[in-house]
Amino acid sequence: MTLLNQELTNKVQKIYGQFKEFIKDFQFKEEWLQEAYKGVRYYEMMPDSTIETFKNYLINGYPMGSFCNAVVKNNLILSLQRADTNNRVGLAWTANFVFERFPDIAKDPDLWLALHAKHKKETQTSKEES
Repeated sequence: MTLLNQELTNKVQKIYGQFKEFIKDFQFKEEWLQEAYKGVRYYEMMPDSTIETFKNYLINGYPMGSFCNAVVKNNLILSLQRADTNNRVGLAWTANFVFERFPDIAKDPDLWLALHAKHKKETQTSKEES
């Protein structure tokens, strides 16, 4: 196991309990995203494909494409390089949405996806034992 993988594994172990409580309390339902859009023009300014990508990332733990990944990692240059025309127009809104509305732990995609993977594995194991 490489040092980077070991560091990620250690982070997952350290905060997994918090993640489970966060999911249990929050449930990452679509209502959260709808609530996040209230009174804000994010929804109108962000392409539908970007919104769907964020929903799937947050709720289901699906990996994002290179543009969304760059935005979440706060990499402006890479975001601009990876953006299509629609995403380039809405980039400021998308970045602001991530900054203001994403849970802090979801701003590290590697960690977020690892947490989701562990949760899915644990949930599957507990279902099999039942």
